[in-house]
Amino acid sequence: GVEAPQIVRLDGEALEVSRGGVPVTDPDELEFPRAFGRIARWSFMQPWNLLDAGSRLEIRSARPPPAAGIVPPGPCDVVRLTLEEDGKAKPADWHDFYVSRLNRLVERVHSYRAEDAAYRVTIWSDHRRYDVVRVATRRATHASDAMGAVGPLEVVVEYSDVRFDVPLWDAPVPAPAA
Repeated sequence: GVEAPQIVRLDGEALEVSRGGVPVTDPDELEFPRAFGRIARWSFMQPWNLLDAGSRLEIRSARPPPAAGIVPPGPCDVVRLTLEEDGKAKPADWHDFYVSRLNRLVERVHSYRAEDAAYRVTIWSDHRRYDVVRVATRRATHASDAMGAVGPLEVVVEYSDVRFDVPLWDAPVPAPAA
């Protein structure tokens, strides 16, 4: 009884949206996909945007994240990212990056957004190598709580045909607008 989900494809600046194989052209229905495209692009730049100006990093205690499936997660080092605007911290927004001690890959990101008091967990998987860089090409975002428990699935972002055709530091990607 659920309407077919929208499929959003972003290729550079080109945005393609479809539902059930039919292109979506109604401007009112394209507002969310455009915002989603900004979020997907910003998310893709993680973890590189940890080095951006205005990023504040704090080492948190090492711990395993809550289980997301039947396989228990291993221990992770946790790094908290908070962002600054004009030298001032955004109010209470944060992103905890769980870096596996076994494979040194980001396993998940647990986030809190103060504006809507929402917690989310994004589970990174399907790590693929593009040139010399490994990228988590599937990132499933779930509702969560303060402890990082995995709740209902909200959105899945899948990256394909990844190309690094511009110098990384010449093209900073701003955080998505609310």
